[in-house]
Amino acid sequence: QASKARGIGRNPCFSSSNQPIERSSPQGRPAAPGRMPAEGEAAKGHEPSRWGCGLAAVLLGVAGSLGLLLLARNFAHDGGAAAPALTAQLIELKPKSDNRQYHFSRLSNGIQVVNVHDPKALSDAYSMAIEAGSLDDLENFPGLAHFCEHMLFLGTEGYPASAAYDEFVKLKGGYLNAYTADETTVYYSELSKGSLSEAFDRFGDFFRAPLFDKSLVEKEVEAIDSEHAKNVQSPPWRLWALFNSLANPESPVSRFHTGNKETLYTKPGKEGANPVDALKTWFNSHYCPSRMRFVSFSSLPLQEQLKLSEKYFGNITAKDPSCESEPRRSWAEPAPWPKQRLGKWLSVLGTTPSANVVLYFPLPDLTAEYKSQPIGYIHYSLTYGGEGSLTTVLRDDLGLVTDISVSFSTGSPGGMLMVYFGLTEAGRSKPDGVLDVFFQYVGTLRNAQVSMELYNSLANVHKLSWDWSQRSGPSDTASAIAERLTRMPAEKVLSGDDLIETPDPVKVASLLKLLVPENMNAALVDSQTSFDAPAKVRMVPYYGINYTMEELSGQFPVALARWQRWVTPEGSRSSADQLREVLHSPKLQAPKPPQAIQNVPKQVATTYMSAETRPAPGQRDAEIVGPYPSLLVAPHQASLVEARQLRGQADGLNRNDSLWYRQGWVSTSPKVKVKAVFRPPRTIDYLEAPVADRMRLDLYATLFKKELGPKVFDQSVAGAYYDISLSLQGIALSFEGFEPLLPGLIDSVTKEVRKGFKVTQLALDRAVEDLSHSLQSYSEMPVTYAVSDRNLLVTAGAHSKEEGLAALKTINATGVGSSMSELLLGSALQFDALVMGNLGEDQATRTAAAVRRGVVSAASSTWDGGEVRPVSPVVRVGRPVELRKLNPRQGDTNGVVVVT
Repeated sequence: QASKARGIGRNPCFSSSNQPIERSSPQGRPAAPGRMPAEGEAAKGHEPSRWGCGLAAVLLGVAGSLGLLLLARNFAHDGGAAAPALTAQLIELKPKSDNRQYHFSRLSNGIQVVNVHDPKALSDAYSMAIEAGSLDDLENFPGLAHFCEHMLFLGTEGYPASAAYDEFVKLKGGYLNAYTADETTVYYSELSKGSLSEAFDRFGDFFRAPLFDKSLVEKEVEAIDSEHAKNVQSPPWRLWALFNSLANPESPVSRFHTGNKETLYTKPGKEGANPVDALKTWFNSHYCPSRMRFVSFSSLPLQEQLKLSEKYFGNITAKDPSCESEPRRSWAEPAPWPKQRLGKWLSVLGTTPSANVVLYFPLPDLTAEYKSQPIGYIHYSLTYGGEGSLTTVLRDDLGLVTDISVSFSTGSPGGMLMVYFGLTEAGRSKPDGVLDVFFQYVGTLRNAQVSMELYNSLANVHKLSWDWSQRSGPSDTASAIAERLTRMPAEKVLSGDDLIETPDPVKVASLLKLLVPENMNAALVDSQTSFDAPAKVRMVPYYGINYTMEELSGQFPVALARWQRWVTPEGSRSSADQLREVLHSPKLQAPKPPQAIQNVPKQVATTYMSAETRPAPGQRDAEIVGPYPSLLVAPHQASLVEARQLRGQADGLNRNDSLWYRQGWVSTSPKVKVKAVFRPPRTIDYLEAPVADRMRLDLYATLFKKELGPKVFDQSVAGAYYDISLSLQGIALSFEGFEPLLPGLIDSVTKEVRKGFKVTQLALDRAVEDLSHSLQSYSEMPVTYAVSDRNLLVTAGAHSKEEGLAALKTINATGVGSSMSELLLGSALQFDALVMGNLGEDQATRTAAAVRRGVVSAASSTWDGGEVRPVSPVVRVGRPVELRKLNPRQGDTNGVVVVT
């Protein structure tokens, strides 16, 4: 499933564009490769407030639910002359959890602007989104849009030094970044507050007067080439490149989008073309006010932000009149996926130990369907993980897959749904069995009526989650809103990707009808793939992906016929019986569609939601983080114990327990978080324990979560989550969610902890296989492995990947099944808990006690004092140590240095 890039909360099944290309910033966080922007860019946290300063507020004349107020004011330029009237619209449709103000305006030159006011902001941020992306590349200059994104940072007429902007942002304690998606390019920065005027001047010059210095071209192309070399190593990027390469060659979808040294420098040079000349022409024809969306975020008053926006961005003009006069190009034609481009089976040589089957379904453009989110219904139906679901049948009953995930994107060329199946060894040899179950299930979904009960419950979950979402940071908010402004009206930029406002079962049904074999390309990606006929091997240009391609009808002639039959109304009726026969599994229960989500809180109490701002003695950061938690129950403090004695005895806590508590949050959230740790006595020296013991506990925790997952899936969807980790340092449990849901979830989880479960050899083999693959896989960036090796040197009790792999060979089901009871519950455990959020002291005590009872009652004895090790000791390094290692990523020429 799409990751939540940059921590921006958003609907994980909705995306506005395909694979983006990001610029890595020397000051900023590293760009996230392979993410889908709109799956991550949803600004969070918004609540109405008044716009003062004597501004006249006039109701726009539409229902308040439209979320707009019209506010008009003349802003004067520095010289005092009246500027054209700028109209600001208050965006009112926003979550309950945010007290920020959001105003939409159009500058005098037509640039659409949203100014965001956060009175407590410690940073300023801003972002510009351009309605131009990699699909707009010139055919003879693949990667030109990405190249433009890089070159804009390297000097302008007003600030000609190539590092001027980078140095300015660094000086202000900030960071910068940008990314290029299919039809959008987004630039954004964040810096310490107080420098917005100078920042706007520099940033505005990007779009007003970039230099595009020819002397910097080769160096920047090298940076793009290095970026591409990183992408070549990334499985998600490789999949995108593979499937896009099958599209109609007349459509830009089929082309190479990132660019590299060959396409941007070497080849043009040989052909006598100048990349800067091409870039200037391209910039002038695509970067103009009508295609720009600007967002600012600051503690400055909104009218001041709008004034600065007009001053520094209102004078940007179109260099090429056609950019303003011609409508934004749609890439619906030439159609990227005519019939002859579908129905293919690809055998692909993978780069990681694990194998996958990936299904690619072209869909219509769903950009305009944000109110109904029809793909959200399908996404949930395919990824539902409750009992009897597609996931549990394929993973637990048949043992063919390790996981299922789904991603979606949309744009003018159309939408796309990708379904990923991680394969077990059994699934590796039987990919058609995976597709048997999938199409039988799709047939069930297609031929049943779309459940309005489920659809409405999904709308309720989305609304609850959105209303009480965590606010994103300044630059995340600015870049998310800027991107959304390119594809939806201003009043929806805070809600459009998150809410299901008008369920559309007809649209859902029409999309389900497209999930058929003839509208699909499928790939088996496996490092063990061998090619019997080398002459038939193809290669994806620029990525070096080797694969063979056949028609589905040639690869699976018999299976294809039944898949096509099962998705019809007639064939669906007998498909479950036929599935059992085909899979030689007479007791198999075919997967069932999910039911409506139950117990979604409708009214959430907020009595204890807010933290006091009164600081603890000596505390200087209370305004930012709130007061530190205090002890409700503490060991060896008689007076405190006596004060809490009645409560503690009644609720199951004793004098050796520690309970920390704080009411509420500094942000606006009615959620509760509980963290509890059960620690064994220090006499058990985990630092010298065998690696196998650590692996046994790790595997038990993994299998515990897989065993319990389907049973608590519905509770998690409704708004309550848990996690468990086991180590020789103890048992760690965490719970988070809306208070009404936590008692039931805590009871479900601790009940399973108490009774345990039987670890079967089959389940263990799958878990070991998965863990083994992860220990042998190097799909992350080199810095990940450098930091891991650093940790190995300085963290007591740590072990290497090689030691873990060796230990896995000694592990059996009996040893893993007994690991928690033998290594942890076999001794007394000390209980420490922290409860924070929207509940009072009595509720906090009862909640912590419920967690304690569920675990301590399973321990062999009661803790009666002693010493525990609350944190892992760090190795005292007596002298400088230097470690040099080869980059473990095969074919990756990049290096990294980590200094500690």
